[in-house]
Amino acid sequence: MGKDRGDTYSLTMRDKVIEALSRIAREGVYDDASSSIILGLDKIFRRILAENLVGRIILDNGCGSGVMYRYCYRYLRLLDEKYGLNPLYILLDPSSDFIRLVHSIHRGDPYIDIVQAYAEYLPFREKSIDTIISSFMLRDVIDLGKTIVNMLYVANKRILILDFYKPPSMLTYLAELLYIYLVVPIIILLKYPRLIREYLYLAPTVIMQHTIREVIEIFKKFNGEKIDLMCWFRCTIFLLKIRV
Repeated sequence: MGKDRGDTYSLTMRDKVIEALSRIAREGVYDDASSSIILGLDKIFRRILAENLVGRIILDNGCGSGVMYRYCYRYLRLLDEKYGLNPLYILLDPSSDFIRLVHSIHRGDPYIDIVQAYAEYLPFREKSIDTIISSFMLRDVIDLGKTIVNMLYVANKRILILDFYKPPSMLTYLAELLYIYLVVPIIILLKYPRLIREYLYLAPTVIMQHTIREVIEIFKKFNGEKIDLMCWFRCTIFLLKIRV
């Protein structure tokens, strides 16, 4: 399956995105800056995602700093202490800087394993992961189709995708553009001015995307109709739940 956004975008933009994310990771401000950009609403959305976990083995695909783990910890501890199921939470990311960061935070945690890999090349056996989480990362992949095929191959029960995507209406899309290119830079300049270039690199990952309808159609092509959708702000932010 070919590149979804073309060769011109792919390698050049991926390099810039990974470089920008790595710099933010080294600065140690990723979680706070990201939460500030969406006015702290990410905490609500992440809690909702964590409420939809199923199974014993969870893959956090594109984990970044590992922020989702603390929202999932209560579920993992319940599996361990009440049911004795020995849960496993896998933190996966392509960035060496994020991998080092999650190692420093979570080394020795009994529920954690850490893997460096790309979403397009998940290094796991067929149906070996109960739930795959993709939290604010799917827009960063180069080959969306290949990523979806890989997730469907590896997932045994459920895939959960929380992200921003191109809104279906032009008016909402224009409002999103204004927010990304006017409001977000102001927020970053006020809090982390040294990182303004990095966040400008990340802006296209939000706006140069498929609509949620197109994403759903890709999943339907390979997985039928087993899809539930929750939307906020006219589907600018969404949670997609795929049963496999």
